[in-house]
Amino acid sequence: MKSQRKKRIPMVVISPTIINDGRALHIAAQPVSYLLQEYASVKSGIQPVANGVEFRRFFNQQNADNIKLTSALRMNSAFPYVMPAVSLPSSPAIEVMDAGIRDNYGVMNSIQFLFFV
Repeated sequence: MKSQRKKRIPMVVISPTIINDGRALHIAAQPVSYLLQEYASVKSGIQPVANGVEFRRFFNQQNADNIKLTSALRMNSAFPYVMPAVSLPSSPAIEVMDAGIRDNYGVMNSIQFLFFV
């Protein structure tokens, strides 16, 4: 039976880079807050710092759940000298660019997904 008939939501995470501070902006149809935290070593006692922003939570007042896939892909593919950066409706304005600035192959997101799920 096809996954559409089973009413499963495909797990697609699009993570453009926020130019303002270098963190990832995680855009997904499902909550992905577990991708925001780095693994904290129990021995070190150091508090982990959030290395990303969840789009759905940050822009919930702007109806973030109704973003088009093409808009998310456009944010993820903004490349210097080819396409301009995308400005998001926040104060101060958040600008995002290609995810490859931060992680060209998506290894960081993949490892965090496998570790936390």
